[in-house]
Formats: sequence, structure tokens, C-alpha cells
Amino acid sequence: MINFERLTHLLGDEATAQRFLDIFQNEAPRQLNALYRDLDSENWSAVSNTAHSLKSQLRYLGLDDIAELAYRIEQSAEREEELDWLPQAIADLEAQLDRVLDAL
Repeated sequence: MINFERLTHLLGDEATAQRFLDIFQNEAPRQLNALYRDLDSENWSAVSNTAHSLKSQLRYLGLDDIAELAYRIEQSAEREEELDWLPQAIADLEAQLDRVLDAL
């Protein structure tokens, strides 16, 4: 799942890559909670910003398929278009992230 070699190459060394993973493991659930909270309050800017942050982290980890979903969430929220699919998209993102986090 996670491409640790890629992450190590991008960040320079294994210790830094491991710190990134530790931070991701702690922050991803918080970011998902923020997505749900901001979705409920229709704060599209915040949804877009959080999805953008997750997308970037996922790309660093080599999880490009999940990053693409985060990107689509980001774009829908930013443009305030196709908002009706966001609840399911965020639930799908959560399910995929749960699998990644369980594997760490």
C-alpha cells in the first residue's frame, strides 16, 4: 500500500519518513472528522482545504488512487459543484484511509 521507499526518497531519510507516517497516522482521523464537520456546516472552503491537505499527504505516501478521490472532493467543494455526492465520497475516503491506517 504505502510506498515507504518513495517517501524516504522524497523526505531524505528513513527517520523523517517514519515521523511523517506517525504524524499522518495521528492527523488523518482528525482530518476526516473535520471533513464531516465542515460538510455538515456546508463550509465548502474548509472541506476543500482539508481535502487538499489529505491529497498532498496521500501523494507523498504513493497512494495515488486515494489521493485522486481527495482531489475530486477538493475540487467539488472549491467550486461548490456536485455537492450531493460529497457525503458518499467522504465516506469512501474514510473507508480507504481506514484500510491504510490499519495496515500501519
